[in-house]
Amino acid sequence: MTWKLRIEEEQPPPPEKATICVITHPTGAKVYIDGQYVGNSDVCTSVDPGTHTVRAELEGYEPKQTTITCEKGKSYTVEFDFTKPTTGVNWVPIAIALAGLGTAFVGMMYMER
Repeated sequence: MTWKLRIEEEQPPPPEKATICVITHPTGAKVYIDGQYVGNSDVCTSVDPGTHTVRAELEGYEPKQTTITCEKGKSYTVEFDFTKPTTGVNWVPIAIALAGLGTAFVGMMYMER
């Protein structure tokens, strides 16, 4: 009778941390998790399980922030789109009617915020 011994490697337990990846459009935003700077986007970092505040700041845009609850051994992706500048030039439609002349001008003008 022949015996075969089969040895399997024990699988490691799941990591005790979670991973949060932050992606921004455009890239290069400063990323903070629970108030701690973790790098410029796009960036991934390990966190303890639990609830975390993720904030991204990009010069010239309104900051973005969200809260995420993480479980150990899982990965999460937070994606922010920066679309509205906080300052700069905004084009505003205008219409000017010249009374009594029967003419009108419709166009665009810009205003600083």
